[in-house]
Amino acid sequence: MDPSILYEQPLNETARTCLRLESLFAQTKFHLSKNNYWHDSAAIASLIDLTAVLERLDFKTKLTQTLMHYKETVNQHVNDPSLDQEKLESLARDLLENIDYLQTTPGKLTQGIDKVEFLAAVRLRSTKTGGMCNFELPLYNYWLHQPEERRQKDLETWFATFKSIERAVTLLISLIRRSGQFTTVTATKGYYEQSLDPQINYQMIRIRTTGDAIAFPDISVGRHRLSVHFFEINIAERPLQYKENFSFEITTCR
Repeated sequence: MDPSILYEQPLNETARTCLRLESLFAQTKFHLSKNNYWHDSAAIASLIDLTAVLERLDFKTKLTQTLMHYKETVNQHVNDPSLDQEKLESLARDLLENIDYLQTTPGKLTQGIDKVEFLAAVRLRSTKTGGMCNFELPLYNYWLHQPEERRQKDLETWFATFKSIERAVTLLISLIRRSGQFTTVTATKGYYEQSLDPQINYQMIRIRTTGDAIAFPDISVGRHRLSVHFFEINIAERPLQYKENFSFEITTCR
């Protein structure tokens, strides 16, 4: 396990949604790998959450626009002798493939899975406080008691409908993260401030601390500057601002 702790602050709705989807994809895969009653139930919940996030048409549009922006940036560096042209061409192909997928997919990104009546019925009842209970939907209880192989096949079939959008989201998040380089800085008495160029469209702020750090960051970002307050960890009571100098790493991603 990585001994460091990474904090990411998305700065627009597209980056925020992509991070949320990345987490849901990881959750779903984890539960699918366990293949038992409770994990299959949790996998259903993750699939429903994925559907809810992806059914917004504006996300597909914004994701396409952001990938096109990166493709234009890549095109500007074609034939640059200081760059690895083979890797650049590979990245350009990946971007084009994902843009083509988004542009040629009509309507919502959830088409197919949103027509599965079983999932629609579970989703309708899962909005209640406390989540779904078996007594509320006999069909759900029946499905959970089917053989593991049957449940696994259903879950894999449903999750497969998200494979293409997962590739697009993964590519974008990777490009955002790789656009910045970590720099070691010091928060004086638990506070750090950094100027930002208002002409740059920043996508994300990333902060990395050691795994044994005794404080955590609270990040605030404005048009012209970002500020970070570090707080002492106190689970039982309200956290207090850390009063000592604190060394950490930070990067601004575009």
